[in-house]
Amino acid sequence: MSSSASKPNEILTDTNYVMWESNTRMALRRNGLQDHVAAMKPEAVVRRSTEEWKTADMKALTMVAKMPSPT
Repeated sequence: MSSSASKPNEILTDTNYVMWESNTRMALRRNGLQDHVAAMKPEAVVRRSTEEWKTADMKALTMVAKMPSPT
C-alpha cells in the first residue's frame, strides 16, 4: 500500500473503482477494521466502547482516504 507523493490522487471512475474497492476492503480486513465499512454492525461491535469504536473508525477512515489509485 504505497503511494506516490508526486502523483496526485486520481478520480475514481467506472473503470478503476472495482479494483480500488477490492484493495481497500482487503487492507481494512488485514487491519481488523472491516466492520467500519459494513452496512450492519456485528454483535461484537455493539459491545465495544464508544471511544474504542471512534478510534478504530478514524483509523479506517484514514486508510480509505490514503488508498492509492488502482491504476
